[in-house]
Amino acid sequence: MKLIVPLLGLFALVLASTPALAQGCCSEGDAPPASQGESTDQATGVDATVHGGSLTGVGVYRFESVLRKEGVRVYVFDKSGRPLKVSKLSGRVTHSPVDGEETLVDLKPVEAGSKGGQGYLLAKLSLDFESEARQGLTVNLTGLGETGEDAARFEVPFKRSPKVGYVCPMHAKVRSDDPGRCPECGMKLSRKVKKEAPVAARSAAIFTCSMHPQVAVGSPGTCPICRMKLVPKQAERTTKPAESVAYTCPMHPDVRTTAPGRCPKCGMALKKSGSAGG
Repeated sequence: MKLIVPLLGLFALVLASTPALAQGCCSEGDAPPASQGESTDQATGVDATVHGGSLTGVGVYRFESVLRKEGVRVYVFDKSGRPLKVSKLSGRVTHSPVDGEETLVDLKPVEAGSKGGQGYLLAKLSLDFESEARQGLTVNLTGLGETGEDAARFEVPFKRSPKVGYVCPMHAKVRSDDPGRCPECGMKLSRKVKKEAPVAARSAAIFTCSMHPQVAVGSPGTCPICRMKLVPKQAERTTKPAESVAYTCPMHPDVRTTAPGRCPKCGMALKKSGSAGG
């Protein structure tokens, strides 16, 4: 009996110091603990983006919308940030400029290349980021989920997305549009953002429609009303012609000329008196 009491005390101490034994490991009906994988840029969550676009959450899905001058790219993720395939998805982008007609453009899947990367949905349309007029973009997607019955609709902020790429710190020639590892050394690719030139440093050219002069934008394209090609607007002449200067004699005001010299009556030097037309 004296031997049993110390053994029971030792067993209680071991049990208390081991939570997995005290609570039971993976009891029936409980899922095993999730493995803590490597943290990469692909785990976008809800407040970061992989490709420099704007992130929108709809239900259990996350959508990254990347806006470029040539159109809209939509990347699809699950709630935890894992990329989803887009081959069976379809949709449409609605472009609604305030001073033009609404445009509907289909979203078509672009599969990942042979070297990997993430597939996306692409809508080809010309976007004018220089225009001060408000422009709206709405994305409608169908075919989501295992059964393809899920759909999503969301608004996209109209702003140019920065160009984001990934490069190996050791091998600068290794570049990718998506996060990953260098095929030569295995290092994790670093995220790089290409800086945009300041708006003031860009060309100040204005493009307009020959049929609808009220259409004036800061980049070439087509008229939203008649679809004619926009042409550069001719700069208006704002400088006044230089006024000619008059010279006159202090003693003979009737003597006036546009060039300096001497008075033909008294020989005095002519003085500048202002405009020749005054």
